[in-house]
Amino acid sequence: MLRTFSRSDGRRLRRPALAALMAALAAAALTLPGSPVAQNPGTGTDGLWWSADLVRHLDETGWEPPYFDGTIRTQPDGYHLGLALRALDSPTTTVAVGDAVYRTSPQLVEAGREIFRNYHFGTHQYWEFRRAIDWATGATDPGEYASRYGVKRDHEGYFVGLVGIRQRDGNVLYGHSCALCHSNVDGQGRIVDGLANHDYDIGKYYDALRPKIKDIADIFLGDSALEVLRFQGPGRTDSTMDSSWAPMRVPHLLAMKGFAHGVRANGDMANLWIQCYRNLNGSYAVESEIMEALMAYMLTLEAPNPRPRGDLERQGEEIFRAQRCHRCHAPPYYSTGQVIDWEVIRTDADRIRNGYPKGYKVASLLRLDQYGLFLHDGSLTSLEQMFDPERLKPDYAPPGLHPARGKRGVPGHPFGLHLTDEERTALVAFLKSL
Repeated sequence: MLRTFSRSDGRRLRRPALAALMAALAAAALTLPGSPVAQNPGTGTDGLWWSADLVRHLDETGWEPPYFDGTIRTQPDGYHLGLALRALDSPTTTVAVGDAVYRTSPQLVEAGREIFRNYHFGTHQYWEFRRAIDWATGATDPGEYASRYGVKRDHEGYFVGLVGIRQRDGNVLYGHSCALCHSNVDGQGRIVDGLANHDYDIGKYYDALRPKIKDIADIFLGDSALEVLRFQGPGRTDSTMDSSWAPMRVPHLLAMKGFAHGVRANGDMANLWIQCYRNLNGSYAVESEIMEALMAYMLTLEAPNPRPRGDLERQGEEIFRAQRCHRCHAPPYYSTGQVIDWEVIRTDADRIRNGYPKGYKVASLLRLDQYGLFLHDGSLTSLEQMFDPERLKPDYAPPGLHPARGKRGVPGHPFGLHLTDEERTALVAFLKSL
């Protein structure tokens, strides 16, 4: 697959287009333009740049985001491969998830933690273009950038998931890691890996470029054109290149050991190994040792819920069992990991319209208290909305979706819609305690 990209002289630049963004099991496929070039933005009466011209201009002037100063963890290229290789020198044991077997050890898990948070997975290849987006944002300080686009910062002030890669010539390129989408921070600024960041708005970030350039139609993020990305909303991305724009909510990664029947929204990847290679090896060869360390760490992810359980939560647990929710959402991961046929669940079908199986994997209910979006497309923003029968009405406006998406009504998953107000309150309290 190739994308063309425009210059001011009318010539076209070409580069293979597909690069994978990591969101562990729901990361975005990134379609990026060709090599940067530049001229004055004043060419023509509109003051807009040809995108490739802008990128070369920033490269020639050495522009870097001012908000990256002191906020990006930087390591030399090859650092993380060294960590993984040294970890694999130590004895390992194995852990099985379904038919897949993974190596693990304390050293491998520790290396995987660093890789999850700070390894680039090839995203630095596209820094020359991503820099143009950062320039277009107009942001001047870290706080402004973080609040506008939902990027988290830890207790030391570093951005979570944005990383620097020092090349042999001393030049630093920037990219991102799994943690950009799949980590969050607690009230003390400590990083909690595996908790989805539903504030990060990659569509809004990309949209910063739209009013600055002429060739809007040539820029894509996966299947979505730049023109529509501002309607995507935070906490989601389209992780499947299938010619259909279907942004999906970024999931927590806290139940990986429970997904013995496939991963991703519809279980279309047989296991974590295949999924990681599919998402992370599209245009950059990630060494298998790095992958092994990453998976060893991902299989340990957990985030115990600090909420105490009282009488209301215990009442809610009784309702959960009486409604037979546990048939699909079975402890300890509150998911059987199985794929439920779409005719049974009947939630938004966009994600599977051009895919197979035609169903959805049972979502884990762990740490629902940390979700800002519910259902696969993020059409709802609270558990209370999930159990509100009003959402079934054809004129219901989904609170989680931009009105420009044109969707009305939130069908499917009818379970719990006929409870009394008191029962719903108790059930929600229990679910938020998981």
